[in-house]
Amino acid sequence: RQERYRNIDPIVGSGRVAAKWAEWDANAVFVDDTGGYGAVWLSHLKLLGRHATGIKFSGKPNDEQYANKRAEMYFKAAEWVKSGGALPPIGTEGMAELAAALTETTYTIKNDKLLLEPKELVKQRIGYSPDDADALALTT
Repeated sequence: RQERYRNIDPIVGSGRVAAKWAEWDANAVFVDDTGGYGAVWLSHLKLLGRHATGIKFSGKPNDEQYANKRAEMYFKAAEWVKSGGALPPIGTEGMAELAAALTETTYTIKNDKLLLEPKELVKQRIGYSPDDADALALTT
């Protein structure tokens, strides 16, 4: 089940994540740690006894065919869907934003590596940050 928090204070947000982590008995939580904002969430989760994994979207991918971790995660998410992974049904809260983010994000090849267009350009085109697609990518 998806929970969406936008423009939430990191202390309040990390408390909600820690509570859901316990409620859902989750094995792990992954946080976009590309900029400084994710680091605050990671620190507060640690204070709450939860050791989340920070993922640097701009970091090095495991597979060298991708330009960065973000591209690798998005392509892995696409492979998951193609192999039968189920997305929420149309009409589910957030599904319209997820569908737009997934279908509107383009890619190119740079130096023989797959590269997604910058998140800022996707945001300009669809009118909001593709956070739902990032969240899906973090799960694959």
